[in-house]
Amino acid sequence: MQEKATHDMREIIWVPERRGYVSEVRSLLAGGGYHLTEVPTAVDGLRLLDERRKKGEGVTCLLTGIDLPDIPGTRMLEVVKSRFPRLPVVLLTDAGTPVFPGDRATRLADGFFKWPCPVRDVTTHLHRIPAVDPFQVERHSGRRRKRPHRAWGLIQLAEEVDAEAVFHALRNHPLVTTCEAVQGEYDLAVALASGVAQKIGQAWQELGRWPDIGRADLLPVVEPPLDEAVQEFLAAFRRHQTDQIRRGQQARPSVLVEEILLVEIDAAACDRVFPRLACAEGVVACEAVRGPWQAVVQVRAPGREAIQRLIGEGLRPLEGVLRLRDLKVVRLSEN
Repeated sequence: MQEKATHDMREIIWVPERRGYVSEVRSLLAGGGYHLTEVPTAVDGLRLLDERRKKGEGVTCLLTGIDLPDIPGTRMLEVVKSRFPRLPVVLLTDAGTPVFPGDRATRLADGFFKWPCPVRDVTTHLHRIPAVDPFQVERHSGRRRKRPHRAWGLIQLAEEVDAEAVFHALRNHPLVTTCEAVQGEYDLAVALASGVAQKIGQAWQELGRWPDIGRADLLPVVEPPLDEAVQEFLAAFRRHQTDQIRRGQQARPSVLVEEILLVEIDAAACDRVFPRLACAEGVVACEAVRGPWQAVVQVRAPGREAIQRLIGEGLRPLEGVLRLRDLKVVRLSEN
């Protein structure tokens, strides 16, 4: 009888901020007819949502905090809504001061509660959520089944060379998709892509023999330490961000400053650190690589101060990040 009663209850997937009030919230919501399925991290929540979608099992809503152990709760909200816009997401937090109600991420929420609060307020709000198929509308990421092989190349130029000539020669190379002048340990950063991985290695060996290039380091892009379900959520989020800017639904800053970050991550912490890097504020791309660095992260912000704040306060202090080398993207004339 107990199994049947639980089965008949409406399921809520919950990513709590801490375990201290889990049992209290679970028992109170059970009285309102809800079965709480707790997951320890946001990434686990994304996996479970994908599992429910595949099995065709309905979910009443996602209940999440803000100060989560891996992905910030407000970014978790954006990531979920980017793929499943009809899935209700309710914020329940006891992490200090609540997010400003006008925050863009918070406006996406289907409810916001600061714990402790009257549980009747929460259950009354949940009862008002329409009983719809949360997975009926899905925004697909557009990820191709067969993706090209990719790599990042980092170049130090030799002394007294025509940097502009090297820059344009690299931009015109058939395998180079991006070429940026940077300040830092290197002078140029290039992204390469090919349907055949061996061609990238061969091309890089040839480029390394150019007399104008003093040092050339190659970082092959590898599969990130995330399963397919989580990658699909993150890809849908990136595509939704791009679509919003294109349609004018999200403001595009008049001036954008960009930096490329080389990140060394503790091997034991990669699966925990990588999703936090990928979902951090200001990050527009995060790729896992093989070599002395484990990730190449592209960060954009409206100004230099803003980008330094994002790096200094949001990325560099992450537990598990051993080293972070920033390369400031500049106009060639500045380098």
